[in-house]
Amino acid sequence: MKVENSIRVKHQELLEKYSALKAEVGHLLVESCEKNDWFFEHRLKSEESYALKLSTGRYNDTEIDDFYACTIVVPNLRYVADAVELISECYDVFDKKPGETIKSRPTDFSFNSIRMNGRLKKGVTENYLDSCVFEVQVKTLLEHACNKATHDFAYKGGTVSWSKERLAAQIKAVLDNVDLSILEMESLSSSRFLDQKNESYEKMGLIVQFIRNEWGSESESIIPYDLKRLAEVTANVLSAINLDLNNLMDAVKKETSLGRGKHTKNQSIYSIFLQSLINQERRNVMIYLRGKKQKYKQQILIPSEIELPEGTDIKTLNNAVVLPR
Repeated sequence: MKVENSIRVKHQELLEKYSALKAEVGHLLVESCEKNDWFFEHRLKSEESYALKLSTGRYNDTEIDDFYACTIVVPNLRYVADAVELISECYDVFDKKPGETIKSRPTDFSFNSIRMNGRLKKGVTENYLDSCVFEVQVKTLLEHACNKATHDFAYKGGTVSWSKERLAAQIKAVLDNVDLSILEMESLSSSRFLDQKNESYEKMGLIVQFIRNEWGSESESIIPYDLKRLAEVTANVLSAINLDLNNLMDAVKKETSLGRGKHTKNQSIYSIFLQSLINQERRNVMIYLRGKKQKYKQQILIPSEIELPEGTDIKTLNNAVVLPR
């Protein structure tokens, strides 16, 4: 694209100043986003994009409000308020869109993400950057992915297409509803149309409850983050050896009363469960472990910290994955 020399000169002048601003803002926000496991990206306006933005006639000066702009991407709508609070604490925010009252029609899904214009707080860095305005957008992961996938061909492509923009808006509308459903998942899941009973999930739910009852008051480090996976594995093991949760609870209780069970310090909750079952329900466990190996049969992991019955030949444990000592 042909750009007038006067605009190119101004762009170069702003580029030098806003590059320093980018380094200042980016350093702080990158660090904050990494701590929160959010995604961060930022950019400076290209010469061509800058010239086109000026040509809209919306600016009285040659300094536009998004010469430097950045985006914080959060997992879902639940975290948007946290990101907005972070930006407000770090910078002098003087404009935020959309506000409490919006002018867009309910059928319009363009530019719905949070956009904040701000400046560095005075005294933070060199005075010549104090007046620089920059833009921060806050988007959900779904919204960001949608924008990346549709932005170029729908909004800034080399052709004008009503149908493409229409399709992009429809996709955006669908994903907006998905974002909202994720935010309200807790309440929506209790709907009588969705709140169905499933035997496997009922069992896993009881196992999770048992784990929280037994270890909830202790250091959270022993309870895995993916508690559902532990419950699923435990349920599969119990099903394989023809025992139920009551058998497991009794086994753990007996082992704990003997100074083992919950008192064991070198085993995970999974291993405590397995060790308790081996000690208290040995017959069922060993029959299964020594049974005929089949392609889709449950294999039971036995870490080296597990104490097998004396005289056990691990070569006979066809349905076990025994980790070497």
